[in-house]
Amino acid sequence: MLLKKYGLRTTLQPLEITVRRNRKVYKVQTKDRNYALKEYNRSIDINYHVSLLDRLDKNGFHQSPKVITTLDGSSSVESDGTTYVLSEWIDGIEPSFSNIIHLKAASALLASFHRAARFPNQEVIKAAPNSFLDTPTFREIKVGQNKMSTISEKLNEWVKQFGSDPLRIALERMEYAEFNFPIDSYIELFTSEKKENSFNHGDYNSTNLILTPKNKLYVIDFDGSSFSVRINDLLFLCHLHMGDNAKMLLDILKSYHQVRPLSLKEFDIVKSILFVPGNIYWIMHINTYLHNPIDSDWITQHLSRYSGKDYFEKIKKLSYSDLS
Repeated sequence: MLLKKYGLRTTLQPLEITVRRNRKVYKVQTKDRNYALKEYNRSIDINYHVSLLDRLDKNGFHQSPKVITTLDGSSSVESDGTTYVLSEWIDGIEPSFSNIIHLKAASALLASFHRAARFPNQEVIKAAPNSFLDTPTFREIKVGQNKMSTISEKLNEWVKQFGSDPLRIALERMEYAEFNFPIDSYIELFTSEKKENSFNHGDYNSTNLILTPKNKLYVIDFDGSSFSVRINDLLFLCHLHMGDNAKMLLDILKSYHQVRPLSLKEFDIVKSILFVPGNIYWIMHINTYLHNPIDSDWITQHLSRYSGKDYFEKIKKLSYSDLS
């Protein structure tokens, strides 16, 4: 009954994919082509995400799945209290960010996405996630799933609880980042991005990218997106994948800059936040989500590689001219 509204006659095949917020994805196979059918439990998600994908397409970005409308032109279907959206099925594999070629391609794709990620001269979708409602300060910036204020509070809590050297260094670098943060530049960027109704992906990682057999990348899963400063996506990518001693940091930044040149203002903001030690916020988010216990040995294992002097000095020496 559900697929008849799209004029399709076939069966659903559930995918073994863990979807955030318990949303399920099904692969719909027909004689001619395949589709992805995704469940949603809130109607605002539908309006918001469909609007984002439509805006990206209108702004010239075509490397995300296109939403398929029903026979009567609707972008979603209601059935038994659940909303479904049908979109293109992108065949391919997850890229590997240990492969520098994949990582650079992903950074370039992010820049292309950011060029299109805006709703100029349009009203922001009501009730959509909107970081522009927050005060434009360092502590309100989100990188990944956590605000800087949350990261700082957790670091202070862990230092008191475990007192390990990597934690103390992480906290010191967090304080260094905040001290050197160019607040005036950020307020200007925040204001200009707000006027453009810019939005970011919110979870730009290899798990949300598909590499096709023809080596073309597509970005999927906009569940974490919000109206926000776009370079937060770039920060997320850098923090998670710059590598030991930031050896791949410049590759990420240059690949992005070649497609969507960073302004000096954006560069200064990115550089200051890179002093926040790599995976700390990601560790917090994942373990909170999975209810995993955290102890001193576990923290040392994950943070020690970011506590070296080389990592810190390499970011300090980074200059805008290095992007050319």
